[in-house]
Amino acid sequence: MSGFIKRLVWVQNSFSNSC
Repeated sequence: MSGFIKRLVWVQNSFSNSC
């Protein structure tokens, strides 16, 4: 489950950086 949360945060961070 921790990996899933980490992946979600990574995706959100990547999206924010892209924007």
